[in-house]
Amino acid sequence: MNKAVEEVEENLHGGVGLVHITKGNLEKILIPLPPLDVQNQIVSDICTHEAEIERLEASILTERNRISEVLAHVWGEDSDLGAVDQ
Repeated sequence: MNKAVEEVEENLHGGVGLVHITKGNLEKILIPLPPLDVQNQIVSDICTHEAEIERLEASILTERNRISEVLAHVWGEDSDLGAVDQ
């Protein structure tokens, strides 16, 4: 990425504080990518982390609902709670 930034900086036109690069110049810049196997591993790692986040979010929601039910039962606001794990 540093090389791409250097290329953009070399192709800048305009006054101080103004940045201008043409579409053609931008299309000429090659941005290196990691090998395909590394890209696939990155995607796999992201998917694993997203699945874990979804699992944890579901667990948080379940626990929040359980807390709400217990509090409602304690305050006598819910007669359908049944037995509460203590």
